[in-house]
Formats: sequence, structure tokens, C-alpha cells
Amino acid sequence: PPPPPSPPSPSSSSSSSFASSCSSLFFFLLLAVQIATPFAMYIAMKSMTNSVFPSFTAGFLYALFPYRLSNIYHRQAIGEVLALLFLPLIIAGLFHILYLIPKKGIPFLIIGYTGIIQSHILSCLLVAFFTCFLILLGGRRFFHRERRTSFFFSCLFVLLINLWYIVPFLSFYLSGINEQAFIGNFSKSSSTFLELLGFVPLFDGGSQGILGLIGIACFLIPIFFLIFIKEKREDSLRKTGFFTLFFCGILFLSMTLSFFPWDILNKLSFIKAATDMLQFPFRFHILTSPLLIMAASYFIGNFKEISYVNNIHSLKGFCMKKRQLIAAYFFFLFLSIFSSIGILFTSFFKEGDITILKGGVTRAHIPEYWPKGTTDANFRNTNLFYIDESLQISDYTQFENRIRFLYSTPNEESYLDVPLFYYKGYRAKVIGNGPLAGQTLRTSIGAEHRLRIYLPASLVPVDISLRYIGEWYFHAALFISGITILFFTGRLFLS
Repeated sequence: PPPPPSPPSPSSSSSSSFASSCSSLFFFLLLAVQIATPFAMYIAMKSMTNSVFPSFTAGFLYALFPYRLSNIYHRQAIGEVLALLFLPLIIAGLFHILYLIPKKGIPFLIIGYTGIIQSHILSCLLVAFFTCFLILLGGRRFFHRERRTSFFFSCLFVLLINLWYIVPFLSFYLSGINEQAFIGNFSKSSSTFLELLGFVPLFDGGSQGILGLIGIACFLIPIFFLIFIKEKREDSLRKTGFFTLFFCGILFLSMTLSFFPWDILNKLSFIKAATDMLQFPFRFHILTSPLLIMAASYFIGNFKEISYVNNIHSLKGFCMKKRQLIAAYFFFLFLSIFSSIGILFTSFFKEGDITILKGGVTRAHIPEYWPKGTTDANFRNTNLFYIDESLQISDYTQFENRIRFLYSTPNEESYLDVPLFYYKGYRAKVIGNGPLAGQTLRTSIGAEHRLRIYLPASLVPVDISLRYIGEWYFHAALFISGITILFFTGRLFLS
């Protein structure tokens, strides 16, 4: 038998413990999202329909929708998964603003928009487009005083609540990011019908289609209702709203397919900039998934209500009995489970999951949103950079983003590049006694986008402390957001 392994060193044991903790937290996050996602859909649909049956159906289908499962088990697109958690709340909020009671939509919009902003930047772009498009379809209805006031009030609260994040993000984004990952041909990444339905695998052969049988059923049910079911006039505005959601879902679905004229539209510079950022047309399924499911679940609920009164008769002689309707409903749920089996089954054999990578819990190989000029080599090089040969560095210690060291140099133009990425808000200060005590040192961007500290001349050792404190306007934004969150939470509980 092989000799027993040697005991791990303290450093390797600490690293292994850290990796294990990160993996555990990652799995806990997935578990929490898996529980919260169908619940969020249920709450959203319950507010839109005042009925348990379509709300339960929507939550069930949303939990098993193939595109959402592909994001979890194959793409590890956790940002999109989190965005899909909050999207039903946004749709419910806009639905209330345009078709039901506007004030009921305010908390849905505030929580939904905030969740999207904190989860996935690209989903923010899609949601902004969807919001404008839905308002455009609403026409004059949106310009009713109560409806537009509720919407803009919600947007103001969202801005104030997220100001603590938006201000630093814009500061970072406008300072320059790496756009290498954005370069590509958007239209060539479109899907065919076969890929969409799962006959040709996507995502390295693992997704089994991103709509599958659930998507087919969600597409056919509203059309079936439109053709065969008599209109209920007493609920026409709500029905108009759900047909609008269905129309939007079909439109966004068409944007993922190869026949959509992206080559023509990309000749416009602002559309080209947006599609470069989106990278792939299939991202429109972020919107397609909840829209189709909500529309289909609403019409399924209408089937149930009508079946309790009488058989469903159409103008063309179609008839369906109650037992047949119930059987069709459970068959529909069975199809939804079957449609997701391929994704769940193949995930057990897919190597490369973010939690099982050798040597760590993640890897950096796609330079999305990195500071401009940064490469993956920057993550491995922990040496100190300086060109002043007379500069003496001693007692150097670093814990996360805090650094402390002693230095001495006769030159006035000395600097030191430390192994930290530069961000606005770092402060280097002289501590202890001496002529330079209490002085704040200038910092800037150094080589390989490192943090550069400019060191004044000193023949005696000077004690330097470096830490991140943020800009003053970061703290001001945080204060405003904190006050707004307290106010919103108080109003929510009181109401």
C-alpha cells in the first residue's frame, strides 16, 4: 500500500478550509435562491390574479424552467439566476402600474429593481428596455396621474436606496474597464429553432435546449385560449395586460433566433454598443422565461374557473370536459419535469463547476469588467515594484487591503507599487513620530494597474499605513441610502 500522506502544512490547511467555506457558502446561496425563486413568482402572480391556482402553477413552472436551470448547472451564471429571482416582482409592479391598482405596484418595483441592480448589470439593461417598451404599449394609460406618479416615485426610491452602490460603480466604470470580452459578432450567436427546443445541445453539449417542452406549452396555451375560449368582459383589462405580457415574451423570444435582423439594427451605434455588452442573444430569455410562464399560468387559471361552471365550448364546436382538462393540466406539469431532466442529469457529469475546480473555488480567465490594462498575470505577481535603487523597504506586512511598512530614501521622486489594484479611496498615511508624522501621501495608478504610493525623501525609517476608506461622496451616498432604506422599511411594515 502507498505510504500515508504527510500532514498538511498550516498554510495549506488554512487554504483548504477557506476553499471549503467558500464552496459551502456557494451551495447555501444556490439553495436559498432555489427556494426563493418560485416563492417570488407565487407572490407576484397572486397579486396580479388574486388566485392561488395560477400562482402555484407559475411558481412550479418557473422553478423548473430550462433556461434558469442551465444558468445554475451549466453556465454557473449566478448573476442571471439572482436576476431571475427578482424579475417577477418587476413584472408584477409594472402590471399594477399599468392595468390594476398603481399604488400596489410601488413596493414590487422598489424591491424588484433594487434586486436586479444588486445582482446582474446586463439584466439591468434588459429590464430598462422592457420597462420602456411596456410603458410604450400601455399608451395613454401610463399618463394617468396616479399611474405615472407611482412609477416615478418608485424610480426615485430605487435610485436613493441604491445610491451607495451606483456612485462607486459609476466611478469605477467611467475610469476605464477592459472591453476585450465584449468583442464579438452578436448575430452569429443567435439560436435556431432546433437549438431553442433542445434537439441540438447548447452550452458545450449540456443544456438540452433553453426552452424545451415548458416553453412550447407556454407558447401554445395563450394561443389556445385566444382561439377557443369565449371572452369574459368583466375582466378585460386584466386579460389585456396578460396578453401584452405574452406578446412581449414572444417578441423577446424572436430576438434570440437567427432570423431576427440584428445585422441591420447593429448599424446604429447605440444598438451596437448595447449588443456588444449583452454579448449573446440568448440573454433575452431572462425576460422570455417569466413573461411566457406568467401568461400561460393566468390562462390555465381561467380554464379551471370556467370548467367548474360548465364544459368549455368554442364557437367552432370545440368541447373539453372537466376531467379531460384536469388530465391535460397534470400532463402539462409532467412535461415541465421531463423537460428539465436533461439539464439536471447531464449536470452530474459536467466538469468545470465553479465549486469543484482543482486548486481553488474559482478561476480568472474571462476579463469582464476588469480595470483597463489588467491581465490574469496581475493576480499571481505579488512582488513590490519600484525603480529607486536607494529605496529601502523593511517590516512589510499585508492583510487583505491593509498594508504597513517602513521605508527610507534620499530621493524626492520615489514611489512604490504595491500588489493591490488601484481604486479611488485608498489612503496612505505616515504614522508614529518624526517630521512627516500625520502626512497623507499621494496615490495614483501604477504599473499593471497597481496602487502607487509616492514617498517623500527621508533618511530615517518612516512608518506607513495604507488602508481603503473610500471617497467622501461614497460615504455621503451610503448615508442617503441608509436613511431611505429605514424610511421605506418603516412605511412597508406600517402599511
